[in-house]
Amino acid sequence: MDAKEEEEKGGADTMADAKDLDDGPASPSAKPSAPDVGDEPPTGLLQGYNQTYLIWKTNADGTAVAAADAGDDGKEDDQGEQEVLFRCGNWCYTGHVVLSKNFSLSDLPVVIPLLQRQQSRLHYYCNADCVPEQSNFHRPMSMLYEAAEFAAAELSSAAVSAELERLAGECTWLEEDSQKTFFEMKAELPEFMDNISVIASKTYARGLVFITVYFEGSFYISIADGEGDQPLLDVKFPDVSHHGQGVALSSAREKSPDWFGRLM
Repeated sequence: MDAKEEEEKGGADTMADAKDLDDGPASPSAKPSAPDVGDEPPTGLLQGYNQTYLIWKTNADGTAVAAADAGDDGKEDDQGEQEVLFRCGNWCYTGHVVLSKNFSLSDLPVVIPLLQRQQSRLHYYCNADCVPEQSNFHRPMSMLYEAAEFAAAELSSAAVSAELERLAGECTWLEEDSQKTFFEMKAELPEFMDNISVIASKTYARGLVFITVYFEGSFYISIADGEGDQPLLDVKFPDVSHHGQGVALSSAREKSPDWFGRLM
């Protein structure tokens, strides 16, 4: 690759072009305004710097993930090359990295750092807002962002905000374990999501970090403080595998998306 190509691709080797900062939150101190009772949930909440990791259960062309070389004992290694897409701000990169072929939701805090350590194996793919429609990455990524935006709107709605305020007085664990509190959104999704192992995404907007994880038919949402200086590339994702006490916040209704089941 010559210098001109490298410049056009936004520095594929570094994965963290400073240009991405221009598209971050307009104001780190900005806060979403609370809607009045009876208002429709707000939209367009998640406009900000984003990083997303998508790992295929199979390769994008539908072929099974190839096993890594057998070990000295002749047994097949649990590791395999898996096709991934990594979005860092305005840029998307794809390639194959070596990961466990069968990881669970509890492995996410380890899997994403392992992927990031192999970023040199990835190559520039496209601008983040120009993922080709014919690409097998297009629909899963669009589905993830649609679900994240819908979850943000639901959690910002007057009804859910009032319910959370009421529950905070009854369920003390909501305040005591705020760092471990997350939301789960059940969904009935199209078949193209069946071959996705996991999608993990962070959006920095309105002074918050909005984290969305897709795994086996459900979306898991966590919200963290995004004030102050934030790292350009942060591979830390929370463990959303523990299921303790839970409460229902909203369910499918006439104006909700066809795929939405319930938010807990």
